[in-house]
Amino acid sequence: MSKQISPYELAEIIVGLLVTPKEFGPLETPDKHQKFMMDIAQVVAGHCGGFVNGVSKADIEENYMENQYGFPYISVTPTEENTLSKRNVWYCYDLEYDGSTKLNPDQKWEIEIIRKSLQSALANKGLNDGGHVDFNFTKSDWCISDEVYIDKVRDKTGYSLNVSLGNQSSIEFSDQNGDPILGLCIEIDKGVPAIHFDVSGGNSIIHAHLVDGGLVLSPSGSHCEFLPAEVSQYTYDSDGSMLIREKPNQPQSS
Repeated sequence: MSKQISPYELAEIIVGLLVTPKEFGPLETPDKHQKFMMDIAQVVAGHCGGFVNGVSKADIEENYMENQYGFPYISVTPTEENTLSKRNVWYCYDLEYDGSTKLNPDQKWEIEIIRKSLQSALANKGLNDGGHVDFNFTKSDWCISDEVYIDKVRDKTGYSLNVSLGNQSSIEFSDQNGDPILGLCIEIDKGVPAIHFDVSGGNSIIHAHLVDGGLVLSPSGSHCEFLPAEVSQYTYDSDGSMLIREKPNQPQSS
């Protein structure tokens, strides 16, 4: 019996072979992976135009596919007009490759929308089929990337972030040891959008429901308490903030 593979499933296979070649036995070496890249690019060019010049090897092959210095690159010469009105399949990539292509903000915005749509196509298909899509990455304080002055070592700490998208979506922060420290679950609960928060991987301590144009905040049970929060940078210098936590020496709810 032959297997029936859908376009989405074939796309999963190709993405896996191109992006995570070490996960697949047939493409375990850079040479095999780059030959596959060349073959795929030639198939695209054969159907959609363009001339594939070749594959440039990664600068540092011991870190192959682990960062931008470990990426090989396909060299392609478009054979169709490379303009917004008559764009080809290669249009959204290496935008100033010829030194003469200058894009205005509206063009850059349109290209960003096109690429985000392509990048989310497989994830959206999985979600619409009732599945979950997981993402894992590291986050650091936004002040660092925006070059805002950082005066505390703690502010420079990076955290791992796991995002799971599905009918019940969740976000979980973990510390440097991999231990969960803050999580939230996003869902439709009792017919309205709701967010449930937990700390240290425990059960939810607070629930937020969208009701009457505002948020109803509820503790998870009698083991949780609302306290006035000390004015600090975390309260935006407001004296109306609250600290929600489990009562000391109280077991978590089951």
